[in-house]
Amino acid sequence: MADKRHRILIVDDEQLNLDILVHLLGEDYKLAVATSGERALELARKLVPDLVLLDVSMPNMDGYAVCATLKADPALRAIPVIFVTTREQPVDEQRGLEAGAIDYITKPFSPSVLCMRVRNHVALKQYQERLEALVDERTEALARRTEQLEHANAALVRAKEAAEEASRAKSAFLRNVSHELRTPLSGIVGGVSLLRAEPLSPTAAEVVSFVQLSADALEATIVDILSFTGSVDGTVVHVEEPFSVRALLAGVPRTFVHKGKRLELALSCAPLDGVPAVVSGDRPALAEVLRHLAGNAAKFSERAPTASLRADLAEREGDVLWLRFTLEDRGVGVPEHLRERVFEPFVQADDSDMRRFDGLGIGLAICKYLVGHMGGRIWVEPRDGGGSRFCFTARCRVSGEKVGPAG
Repeated sequence: MADKRHRILIVDDEQLNLDILVHLLGEDYKLAVATSGERALELARKLVPDLVLLDVSMPNMDGYAVCATLKADPALRAIPVIFVTTREQPVDEQRGLEAGAIDYITKPFSPSVLCMRVRNHVALKQYQERLEALVDERTEALARRTEQLEHANAALVRAKEAAEEASRAKSAFLRNVSHELRTPLSGIVGGVSLLRAEPLSPTAAEVVSFVQLSADALEATIVDILSFTGSVDGTVVHVEEPFSVRALLAGVPRTFVHKGKRLELALSCAPLDGVPAVVSGDRPALAEVLRHLAGNAAKFSERAPTASLRADLAEREGDVLWLRFTLEDRGVGVPEHLRERVFEPFVQADDSDMRRFDGLGIGLAICKYLVGHMGGRIWVEPRDGGGSRFCFTARCRVSGEKVGPAG
């Protein structure tokens, strides 16, 4: 059976001293002895003991030199050294501790005290070794984890780049398709205009009207696709200009095309609450957000579409205004589980397998992008009595300019 006792190297040129220490420690520790400094270093390199008990006064190479040599060797410097010597002057003890010893015991010594100090220092070294092993283990585990995270991060970067490239390719495809659709659409619209100028039978007039409605719906879809691709690839041009909030609300479209039918939205505008007559901001972006919200109010309704719109001053910091716009409709509403996702691309409030309402599901995604660019946020709440309440905020500024009626 392997001897698991800790090893101690005893160094002293006096045999009597060696015998005493061997008698005290031999039962609890594996011992090696040396009678000179040179032999002590030889055994230390060979055995790498757990502790060295070292005399100071020895011929040729004294204990101070032995200790200094041990501490200069990277393979041996961790071995604790205790001086056991007859030199009892403070200067001797100081020199020993400066050489790297962890303790200094003078002769004659108390056997029990010496044994206790040896046991404590061996235990401390054992604890230190365990701690260092744990640190090494944790460091190695951390290095492995760091390497794994670096690989994962590199994979995420590659996936992100691939997704961005795919998104750009998709946007370019949609943009090209939209532009290509506009050419034949222009021909259709032109042909319809020519037909309207001719006398037509009631049936022919109805067909022409249906074609016109379909062309209008296709034109609106193309505009939405171009706006969505612009928001995805960041090519939308944003402006800041003075405008009348009252005129902005009054200019929100009331007529929309859905499933080949023209829908008329009964939209009422409440009086402005604390909003200056003229502000400066991204009027085209605000108009587009309001157009989409009004279009949804008309489209997602099972009865005659009705909605109300208002704007109020949510907050003011100097010349910075935070306007809040609220549009309440009486449509089908937005289920609670979709109130966050409904602003993501290609998601509609009606998520059933057989959707009652057509469309691309990009209008609210465009709204979210435009509102975010204006420093605001957009959300939807249930309306008492049915329907939805869409709210969004936008950052504007006080403007001293005057605008015309259409501004």
